[in-house]
Amino acid sequence: MLNIKLKLFFILLFFVYNVVSESSFIPKDQRAEIFKLTDNKVAVFRVTIPENEFASLKRKANFVTAYDINAKNDVIKKTVNLINSQNLEEIFPGNDFKKLLPDLPMNKDGYPTIDYTKYLLSDSKFEYIMTEYYVSFIVFKTFNDDSYLNLINVLYVLSGLEMSPDATVDENFLFIMNIFGKDKVTKDEEDGKYYLLDKDEDEDYYEFPFEYEYYDEYYGEEDYGDDNANLEKRRRRVRRQNIKRRGLGRREYEDYNADDFKKLLESYDFSKYDNPAEEEIDEFDFKTKNGTMEVEVNNKKSNFKKITFSLGGHFSRNFAKPAYNIKIRGGKELYGRRQFKLRSDPADPTYLRSKLVSDIHNRLGVPSISANYATLYINDEYMGLFVLTDAYKETWIEYVYGEKDTKLLYKCNISDLTYETRNGFKNENNEITDRKELYEFLAAMTTAQTPSEIEHIFDVDQFVTEIALEYLTSAWDHFMNQHNYYIYKNYKNNKWIYLAYDFDLDLGLNTYETDVTTTQSFDELSYPSLVEKLILNDFDKFNNTIKEIVTNAFNPGVLFPHIDELKAFIKPYVELDKTPDENGKSPGRINLNDDILFSMDQWDESSEFTDINSTISGLKLFILLKYRYICKEYGIQCDPKYLSDDYKTTTAATATKTTTVVPEPTEDVEPTITTTTKTTTTTTTTKTTTKTTTTTTTTTTKTTTTTTTTPEPTKTPEFKCMAEVIGYPCCTSKQTKVYRTDEYGDWSFNFLKLQWCGLTKYEPKTENDEDVCWARKLGYPCCEKCPLLTLYKDSNGSWGLEHLRWCGIIESQCSKN
Repeated sequence: MLNIKLKLFFILLFFVYNVVSESSFIPKDQRAEIFKLTDNKVAVFRVTIPENEFASLKRKANFVTAYDINAKNDVIKKTVNLINSQNLEEIFPGNDFKKLLPDLPMNKDGYPTIDYTKYLLSDSKFEYIMTEYYVSFIVFKTFNDDSYLNLINVLYVLSGLEMSPDATVDENFLFIMNIFGKDKVTKDEEDGKYYLLDKDEDEDYYEFPFEYEYYDEYYGEEDYGDDNANLEKRRRRVRRQNIKRRGLGRREYEDYNADDFKKLLESYDFSKYDNPAEEEIDEFDFKTKNGTMEVEVNNKKSNFKKITFSLGGHFSRNFAKPAYNIKIRGGKELYGRRQFKLRSDPADPTYLRSKLVSDIHNRLGVPSISANYATLYINDEYMGLFVLTDAYKETWIEYVYGEKDTKLLYKCNISDLTYETRNGFKNENNEITDRKELYEFLAAMTTAQTPSEIEHIFDVDQFVTEIALEYLTSAWDHFMNQHNYYIYKNYKNNKWIYLAYDFDLDLGLNTYETDVTTTQSFDELSYPSLVEKLILNDFDKFNNTIKEIVTNAFNPGVLFPHIDELKAFIKPYVELDKTPDENGKSPGRINLNDDILFSMDQWDESSEFTDINSTISGLKLFILLKYRYICKEYGIQCDPKYLSDDYKTTTAATATKTTTVVPEPTEDVEPTITTTTKTTTTTTTTKTTTKTTTTTTTTTTKTTTTTTTTPEPTKTPEFKCMAEVIGYPCCTSKQTKVYRTDEYGDWSFNFLKLQWCGLTKYEPKTENDEDVCWARKLGYPCCEKCPLLTLYKDSNGSWGLEHLRWCGIIESQCSKN
């Protein structure tokens, strides 16, 4: 009995050691202490800012809606002024308006004198009003307010009066009176409030007068098409304007030689800016110095009385959950760093890409930011899980290179490291105006034809390594896109160095389909000319670098276990991040323009071997296919285990399903999550082995082994109506009017909640269907619609994916369509 207890003790000791010890993936001394301490414990950041500034942050986090507030206020102002411009006594003669509308202010000539400022939207009204989508609904909600003058009541009364046929009436006034009049609005006699009636779908409700004037004025008259394409087209237009303004893209210096540049630089006045790069869209920025912060790491709390807290990112502002930047002031630091980014990485369903690529850099000893995980609270509001990174700032340079207050750290907004794109850089020290050393460096980079000509001023080896990493990870948003990197001149050796960042779009995200992305040769890619001069002219160095990276870091044998550990570590936090509160709102999703939220199934599957769509590759699938291609292309002696075509069906075979009980976040401690895990080993082609080890979970594991060759069984959900299949609610018994019909049946619309609901009862396919559902015998449903793509075939039949679940394809039914 004693021996058994001793064995259990040593097993437990081994388990604890492996949980709390530093990550074996990254060698020691590559990262700041904060990242070593958070390898196995998610840090808790609690930021406190004034409430009015928190409200302002939420407003500005709405990337498009920030302008919408101004636009909607403009519509409100013009609507009220329109009403004021109408002579009501001439339009509706013979009425006593003092009796009909005693609260309506009017002058002696019969014109209303309504104060439009009483209706303007503000931060305090923001969350209340922006739950609406259409401007007409927002105006209705704004005017339906008794605190000053209920304009809906005014329009409701006016719509019931007889108009003079001789009166001159603005057609927009008639329009407004029509959609807010007795035909479209009802008054509840019990509470005296007005409500929009159920109505036929028509254009009146969706195109309100003055709605588009503001946008035409701001964005110009270009036709941007549908809403989804709108933002990207506008951003491209801004980028084109910036490029044109900065002179980027012009090749006015491409024929210059070294002597030409020497003469040019000798005559240049370096005491002023030339035309420094500007941030593309800064109207939505939020920053406050009125913040304090408490950070808890491994049950130890650190408090900071002075921080700067700001919204982070630019393109990421399109998404529901924004990112944040933190700077600790007053000479304080948090375990070796003073400036941090809390990245939401909204485009990456795995939460792993930024972390993995940072870890690969650190494993190889390449200068880089580091990454781990943190949860964030703002004014005690739980904002969710974030990727915690440091940032290339002056303080980072001080920590890593020992130079305090550097004057030679530049952020690239758009540049290919040539003189003609010199204005694409911004110095991190805003007080620096002398750009002489930068321009001399870029001039030399422009005239150089071989690595030997610039290796005394530029760390060529490090740059080649970065380009090799970009190629291996299919990273299109760094040097290939002339973006997302810094350059710094190391004062110790007088060499400039290239520093990449923002890795969330690497490893097969927003690229071509996985099989295309992973089989592209390097010379097929469109890199700036500098790559040709430094790499293609010395391809042996590049090839050797590729082989070194693949051998030491970029291979399934190293990366897959690391992915498994990270998944097990963050899974409870990911699940909590996706758990909505009692109002249906998920943590930190404060940009009301976007409601995209990847499911837990998508998180799990896209971390493995399943592509979510043509632009989001399964993480392990991307790594595996890229590894196989590189091994063959570069003649590397790679692990035959991963080169075998049978690998996915014999080795990558474990699927982990977890049911998690998630409590509400508490005020002082991280949530404790109880997890029950059932692990099933199969020979499926889409899953991989996952080892679950999480210090904050209580786990019961049961393992069974089967040899089935069909996809993993998934319990068919119990839907009440067809709408629930795609995430919409069923209609109540009072909602019976049909406004739309599609493949999911009949739809009605709740105009109080502004939400579609389903009328058609859910009836799953049964054995008695005209075409028998063969998959049901195996424990699966059949596809409700014919998939565009057959994902898998076996001896039973063809398989598709529907509602993120496997389904059997009824061939006879689909062949008819």
